[in-house]
This record gives sequence, C-alpha cells and structure tokens, in this order.
Amino acid sequence: IPIGAYLTARPESMRESTQRWLERHAFPKAELIMCPDERPFGTASEWKAQLLEELYPNIIGIIDDNSTLLSHLVQTYQGVVFIYNHDASEVNHPSAIVCSDWNDVVERVISYATQTDL
Repeated sequence: IPIGAYLTARPESMRESTQRWLERHAFPKAELIMCPDERPFGTASEWKAQLLEELYPNIIGIIDDNSTLLSHLVQTYQGVVFIYNHDASEVNHPSAIVCSDWNDVVERVISYATQTDL
C-alpha cells in the first residue's frame, strides 16, 4: 500500500524529532508534512482536515487517533479516515472507518486496499 506522506498536526519546529521517531520505528520513507509553527494553538486539526481535502485524490486517506479531525472534514470528503482507539459511538462521519486498536487498523487497511485495488 503506497504511503504518499505523513501528515501530522505536530508543529514544524518538531521536524527533527519526528523524523528520528519515524526512522527509529522503521516507518517507510515518505514526505513529512507538518503544521506551520505560526498556526494558532488548538487549530491544527482544522489545518490538517483542510490539507487532507486539498491533497485528495493524490492522498486518498489517513490513519489517525484524533477524532477531532473528523469534525473539521467536510461530509463529502471522498477519501477514507481510519480512526483508532475510539468507540464507533464516538465517531460520526461518512468517511470514517473506526478501528479498536492498531491491529484492527492493519486488518481494515489491508481489507480496504484489497477492495479498492490499491
């Protein structure tokens, strides 16, 4: 499954430590897109949702543990958001696939990729 980028709400000032963390945990190499440092505190989820919408269809989805992202994502977003560590009753968005934990994320991503020919 191709990874187009890592989109994170972490501020740009944390680039080096984030890059080291990704490398230490053997994440595949991909572009790292980070929230601008000048973005007001508490608005990173809004920024992330807008960028995700702009990146579609080049980036067709995201895996995230922050369900706040969904409240800023338009209801007509055509991509997919795998939300983990949340109960389905907490999530209300047509693009969301709720996953109980990381193992569930892996299973659901593989299933999604198989069904959509990724």
